[in-house]
Amino acid sequence: MSIKVLKQALPILVSYFAIGLACGMVLYEVGYSVVQILLTSLFIYSGAGQFLIANMTSVGAGVFSIILTIVFLNVRFILMSLSSAQIVRGESGWMSFLFGTTITDETYGLNYTLFHQEGSEWTVKDAVSVNLLSYIVWGGATVLGALLVSYIEIDTFIMSYGLTALFICMTVSHFKHKAMVLSAVLSAVLTVILQVLFDNSMVIVIAAVIASFIGFRYHQSVREVGEVRE
Repeated sequence: MSIKVLKQALPILVSYFAIGLACGMVLYEVGYSVVQILLTSLFIYSGAGQFLIANMTSVGAGVFSIILTIVFLNVRFILMSLSSAQIVRGESGWMSFLFGTTITDETYGLNYTLFHQEGSEWTVKDAVSVNLLSYIVWGGATVLGALLVSYIEIDTFIMSYGLTALFICMTVSHFKHKAMVLSAVLSAVLTVILQVLFDNSMVIVIAAVIASFIGFRYHQSVREVGEVRE
């Protein structure tokens, strides 16, 4: 592990540790054991996904609807891995596997930037080191958070506000195009309407899929109109 890697990864590691603690506490409070929390961190490894698990569990969502929502939420990692295929071309299968399965939004952004800097000396080994460090810190932090709240009485009520703020922040950060805004607003409206009509946790998934499809089609139509004008 080089100082170069640690220096680049430090901001991510610090944020993962802080958010991981909160995530572990929230998951423990809604009924997950320390072992289960560790397993979600190892096999799901998604901050937004794990917070979403806690949120959906707290409102009584079914296992199938939780799994389906997590799949839709994390499908972007497949796209990130595919877009990074050029970077790991020529590397061993094991190195490519480690790189692809430990990608997150933050590590992808960092590695992508460092790989494409002029005169960059950033290597696949460096990128995998950043990914693995982040993976270990996140898993350790979620377990530590669960242990803390299991032995020390901590008022986690305020975390519900933090969870809401987290998802609002994530949503607003994607408001770069009208299609994104349309998808978000439509998803919220559809969720409320469908929840009133059917009172089922699956309406969240259905609303998100419908809104995403409409937003995608709208974005495509806008691009096509722009190309015709050009």
